[in-house]
Amino acid sequence: MKKVLLALVLILSIMMVMACKSAPKAEAKSTLEQIYGKFKNDINVEGAKSYTVVEEDKLTSIANKNYGNGYYFPLILATSDVVKNPDKIVPGMVLTIPDLDKNLNNAKTKKRVKELLLEVAKDYDAGEDLYKISDGLKKLAETL
Repeated sequence: MKKVLLALVLILSIMMVMACKSAPKAEAKSTLEQIYGKFKNDINVEGAKSYTVVEEDKLTSIANKNYGNGYYFPLILATSDVVKNPDKIVPGMVLTIPDLDKNLNNAKTKKRVKELLLEVAKDYDAGEDLYKISDGLKKLAETL
């Protein structure tokens, strides 16, 4: 009887340890969220437009429609309170589309936009199959 009881206690202990390890933890901010938060107050939103996401939208296509270059998507994300993951925009989200000319015609803001693009590119460098995005962001930053 003691062996059965000991085995039962051991099994319950193992199950409790496993349950604790798999319990959801408070979600930490992603590196991209931290980057966007760092630049949020540096992007000029005066004269910005609002855009409501529709089915099939991607941030790069929204940036391309508004700026002529999809690699400007970090500019949109840096001013967004609703998007936490650039791959997870959903129809109905309302995005702020900063005025690109206002941001690039100011030397200080232009410098911060360039830094934003390079930091996002650096984060994408760490991911597999994301080197194309990283390269595009770096090339765009070089033109600023």
